[in-house]
Amino acid sequence: MCCLNYENEFYKEMRKKLPKMGSIVRTPDGDAEVVGTNGLTEKVKVKAELPDGTYEMRVYKMAEVKPKGRRAAPAVVEEVEVEIDEEIKALLDE
Repeated sequence: MCCLNYENEFYKEMRKKLPKMGSIVRTPDGDAEVVGTNGLTEKVKVKAELPDGTYEMRVYKMAEVKPKGRRAAPAVVEEVEVEIDEEIKALLDE
């Protein structure tokens, strides 16, 4: 059991060093949002916005990224108004 305890401590320490999911980090190619981490390989997967507004997933070594200290803004969900047929409305009111 002592080897498992050692592994557990290793993983705890590694998680402390990895950037949090959703955080914004500075990469060699600009700022990006963290979407995944791998403590064993010490790599960070990020979502980087391209000049045309699309996104690209990139992987960097942990040493190549620096935290910016803020999280990405949550996605905004647009409310949509839906017209309900009178028959359906009557069924819903019952």
